[in-house]
Amino acid sequence: MVFGPPSADLEPGARNAVDVCLAVKPDDRVALIADEPSREVAASIAAALDRLDVAWEGVLIEAVTTRPMTAAPQPILDALALEDAGAFAIVLEAIPDTVAEAVTSQLKIPTIGIGAGSHCDGQVLVSYDVLGLFDTFAPPFAKQYAQLGQVIVRAAKDYANDVREGLFPKSTLSNQQTSDLAGRRVIPSLNDRAFEELKGARVPVR
Repeated sequence: MVFGPPSADLEPGARNAVDVCLAVKPDDRVALIADEPSREVAASIAAALDRLDVAWEGVLIEAVTTRPMTAAPQPILDALALEDAGAFAIVLEAIPDTVAEAVTSQLKIPTIGIGAGSHCDGQVLVSYDVLGLFDTFAPPFAKQYAQLGQVIVRAAKDYANDVREGLFPKSTLSNQQTSDLAGRRVIPSLNDRAFEELKGARVPVR
């Protein structure tokens, strides 16, 4: 295997990235470019792609060039032949800034980066990471802009507690309000509106 065995801790996030964020389809072709520090991440993504029977090509930078790197190695440029094959965009994930910059500068189609520095044409992050919904693991290149996971858990607990204590639901409608709702006078239905229009219409008598 190019990247070695996947990490059990990273596999859930990798599957979410492949299935939800990137929405990879079985007939897609994927190029994985990674370095030694991101090797486990790439291996986990590769495992997620294998699960979908998606064809992919992987390159470990240290296996094809020395570090620090002075230019993009030939295998990376070969992987970018996907552009000539008709790809409309390429996602670069968890690779050094210098590699992403070199790749982006040689392409006519846009590159979308996720953990690939600021030189890509666009950026993407998994929504779970952006919103802070998954606190078990977050990639080192991700940024959580909120902690909605904690908010959701707290709201669910408060709701369940109110139900158990009999605090919710409560009847807050007066008899008149209840009558209005039952008679559909608060929010008229489409049928009510149509009936009112018919009452005002002039129908010819034969």
